[in-house]
Amino acid sequence: MNIENYQNIFSLLKNESSMLTKVSANQWNDFLSTPKSHCIMPLLYWRIGNLPIESRPPEIIAKRMKEAFIEGYIRSLRMERQVSEVTDAFHKQGIEVLVLKGAALCWMVYPDSATRPYCDLDLLVKPFQVERARLALEKLGYKCKQKRFSGIYKDIYKDEEFIPAENIKHRFAIDLHWDLCNFARVNRSIGTEELFVRAVKVKTPRSTFKALHPVDALIYAAIHINKHKQTSLIWIYDIALLARRLVVPEDWEALQQRCVDWRGRQAVEDFLKLAQDWYGINLPPKFADFSLWPKPADSERLGHNWMGNLFKVHKINSPGIFAKIRCLFHLLFPHPEHIRINYPPAHNCLLALSYIRRWLNWFGKVNMDI
Repeated sequence: MNIENYQNIFSLLKNESSMLTKVSANQWNDFLSTPKSHCIMPLLYWRIGNLPIESRPPEIIAKRMKEAFIEGYIRSLRMERQVSEVTDAFHKQGIEVLVLKGAALCWMVYPDSATRPYCDLDLLVKPFQVERARLALEKLGYKCKQKRFSGIYKDIYKDEEFIPAENIKHRFAIDLHWDLCNFARVNRSIGTEELFVRAVKVKTPRSTFKALHPVDALIYAAIHINKHKQTSLIWIYDIALLARRLVVPEDWEALQQRCVDWRGRQAVEDFLKLAQDWYGINLPPKFADFSLWPKPADSERLGHNWMGNLFKVHKINSPGIFAKIRCLFHLLFPHPEHIRINYPPAHNCLLALSYIRRWLNWFGKVNMDI
């Protein structure tokens, strides 16, 4: 992907259509490789609908972009139905739930729900309601891959994964969270309760659900990107759209303080700057100088780098050293199903090599952090 094509993407994302008048068919064709890998193809198709005729791509290019948009539209209809089904089942059981990430943002901040791709449904419930939520999902036909909300392991992990059964294969997989980024382990003054207090209602054409307040959603998005050690343009667009939802000084003041509490101060700064570069967002003058923001907490780097899980083993409230040793063993040797999913072996008899691959990946992250 050459610099010209990146400039073309800049132009579409910033609504600078004048730069696109001299783009050739071959350049447009090459241009499509990056939007696909960054999951912004549906968004760009929505953008070209607002361009002057002379700035639009050739018909064959527009057709490929339209196909991605139609896929996104179908996906959003499926997700809307699934969110309604799951949240209704939870509410009948008295379970409060927030919809997270792409499934919430596509309706909450995007210009069209079809423009924000995602691959699963992330939900947040209060810790004391996790087991009831698991039962509710199982009654709907979902299977829990590994029950992590038990004993001391609930302090190491933050979610359980559910896959749809044979009779509901058209549904998305579900990640059921009881914590976000394990920040409750870093600072007990922050918990899920206040996230529910600040939650906002999101309306779709056929249902209503609750999601994180834009301030909390922005911090969570920044930490999520930082954790993955790679950046996708659609994730940066999440940050840009959420920042545009902070319309009063009180929201920006809350963002400044909460991102420190979440141990995500540096991540928020880094990705707000990228949102400024890529999408042209303007921060309010009073908050544009990051040197005037509160400083990151000393433990921020530890909270999100490769040693984070080992740190959490040390901090868990367990009854003795043997429980911590057992938890450490589980951290080093997780359930085989977890390894098969994240480090799939060529054959079942080679599963041990997948564990080694996982450890080598850890050591690779050690070198990056050093």
